[in-house]
Amino acid sequence: MEQFLTNLASGFLGALVGAYVTIRINSGNRKVAAVEHMLALVYPLGFRSWWEPGQGKTALIFHENYPQLWEAQASLRAALPWFKRKELDSAWQKFMAIEYFNEIPNDQPSKIFQKGTYNTRDEAVQKSAEFLAYLNGLR
Repeated sequence: MEQFLTNLASGFLGALVGAYVTIRINSGNRKVAAVEHMLALVYPLGFRSWWEPGQGKTALIFHENYPQLWEAQASLRAALPWFKRKELDSAWQKFMAIEYFNEIPNDQPSKIFQKGTYNTRDEAVQKSAEFLAYLNGLR
């Protein structure tokens, strides 16, 4: 009977360790994929803002990719651990030029769809560079 309990306990402990390792690997892979997807979206926006400001009007360059940016932000936020999400939210608000975001009441449903606008090419490139630096820090 003692041998049976030892085998049962070791099997259970092995299953727990295996599940923990699998979950850690999966969450790490999700984070890397989400960061890479966000980088693939943000880098061209800053590049186009600098080199094609007259062709796309800086604000329109961001707004034409608006749904993809929010989708990438949602998947990145879901892939991060809970204690890193506030830092992501702060960097995201700076990137999207939403200074008034915290003044909007939390019970207002449209709060998550608020978007700012860039007025100059330099501002767009600076905000993109800051967000890219933050994303590279997450790697």
